[in-house]
Amino acid sequence: MWPRLFAQMVELLPHATRLLPLADNYLANRREAERSQASALASMSGSLREEIGHVADVFGSVSRQVAEQKKQIAALQDSLDAAETHRITQTKQLEWITNDLNSMRVWLKFGVAIIIVLLIALGALTVQIYRLR
Repeated sequence: MWPRLFAQMVELLPHATRLLPLADNYLANRREAERSQASALASMSGSLREEIGHVADVFGSVSRQVAEQKKQIAALQDSLDAAETHRITQTKQLEWITNDLNSMRVWLKFGVAIIIVLLIALGALTVQIYRLR
């Protein structure tokens, strides 16, 4: 068995010697491609890190602006709540004043009617007094 194996190996040796330079060339090209790819990835990773740093800075800036705007919105909401409370109070006061004004109109009409009746009665009384004299 071994001698036969060696005999087949000897037969394959010339073919292997022709394939070895091709395999070496293929492996060398592949190593070159991997090295260039690794260097390209390294340069890309450097620029990517810079970009991520820039994005982080922008995000921090935006985050601060959002926090500041939240404070402004909260202050504005407080102002709106105070204005709404003031508006409700003013509306109630206006309703009270309107009710008082309506009540005064009724009393004024009633008072004017009484004065007119009293003047008519006074006039009639005056006429009777002058007739009796």
